[in-house]
Amino acid sequence: MIRGNIDRIFKSIIAFNMRNDLQAIPHSDEFLKEMELLFGFSSKEVEIVIEILKDSHKILVMDVQREEKTRNIPLIQGYVDADIVTVSKLKGIFSGYLEDEYERDSGEDLSADLIVKKLLPRMQYINNTPMGILLNKVMMLTDFEFLLERDYKEYFDEYKENSLLVQIDLKKDLIQNILNEKGGAKLELSEEEKSSSDKVLNKRAMDSPKYDDFSEASSFKSVNKLLSIYGVEFFFRVNLRKKKFAYLQEVLDTGVFDRKKDLMLLKEMLKVIKSNLVLNKDLMEYYDEIFSLDRALAKAITFCKK
Repeated sequence: MIRGNIDRIFKSIIAFNMRNDLQAIPHSDEFLKEMELLFGFSSKEVEIVIEILKDSHKILVMDVQREEKTRNIPLIQGYVDADIVTVSKLKGIFSGYLEDEYERDSGEDLSADLIVKKLLPRMQYINNTPMGILLNKVMMLTDFEFLLERDYKEYFDEYKENSLLVQIDLKKDLIQNILNEKGGAKLELSEEEKSSSDKVLNKRAMDSPKYDDFSEASSFKSVNKLLSIYGVEFFFRVNLRKKKFAYLQEVLDTGVFDRKKDLMLLKEMLKVIKSNLVLNKDLMEYYDEIFSLDRALAKAITFCKK
């Protein structure tokens, strides 16, 4: 069950974040192994769930260890619950560890803020050292704290839950491919998931009459009329499914979408499409249109006041 697996991994991340030691931010390399041992998930399954959680704003992801191919050092990421209380708590914990590490190394007793200012110019030299990793975590947690305060509307539980449903729907083909690799298992829905199927995995089948009606109505009704009848999310989904990227940009340029919430929804949907470009030859034909829409969308979000 898709939602059940997502919840298991999300709750595992929260369990790590509740700790008060250096293990409070789970590292991707060890976390993937632990999820395999505990639940039997493959690394691909965990990675797609992490992507879903990240794209739906349920978690925040930081680079703990930067990749250095010349030295065979892999990329390691850390996972944090996208909750202001959790982030602030973790920032306090890792600031304390940074202060202790710096005092042992230099003999100076400085605050974490002063250490960051002092070591930041040397970051490229200490990047993957214990000191550099602690420094990076404190800096990223500070950025996360600012992000959650600035864009708080995008991290409300209701927003995250709606985004999660959208992300599950958009990535269901990837999920099915992973299940196929594990022996051809078919995507199965729980009763709860079936009850939400108009928003999640059965969306195309459930929307079929509505989709046909929309296609017919779109030929003669105005955009505003279509939005009032079918809603923003359905409008985006149908036009993206029909690969009408240029049309969406034209509509975007009219300013009819003046709520940041709507623009962010389109951004999340388009992000999934961009991630599938290399795997989908049909999408590659729309490469220029997709990225033109993406640029127009970024501009619209920047200047959106609502």
